[in-house]
Amino acid sequence: MKKAFVRVLAGLYGALVRLTQWSYTTFPFRIRKVQAHVISIGNITWGGTGKTPLVIKLAQEMTSHYGRKVAVLTRGYGDDEVQEMRKKLQDIPLIVGRDRVRSAQEAVEKFGPNT
Repeated sequence: MKKAFVRVLAGLYGALVRLTQWSYTTFPFRIRKVQAHVISIGNITWGGTGKTPLVIKLAQEMTSHYGRKVAVLTRGYGDDEVQEMRKKLQDIPLIVGRDRVRSAQEAVEKFGPNT
């Protein structure tokens, strides 16, 4: 019974992924570009999966070891995550906003990151 349920959920998830990929190729006008490389860190799970510490570590590593000029964008769902990032990424711009495209454009215009 559990295996069948998981198989059904996996099939639905796979169909959703294929539909998303199809929409990007069928409706390319939905794709927005910015003048920087973009790394998206997220998943379908809400809090507690380690996304914030991963973002912090990746931003620090990319800046110190690879010489990248980094800006971090977050939707800022909780004050805790924003405060933690502000404290640990003091030399890295942090843009908080729900509109990802607008936040990315703001980061590029104000700080000139390449990532």
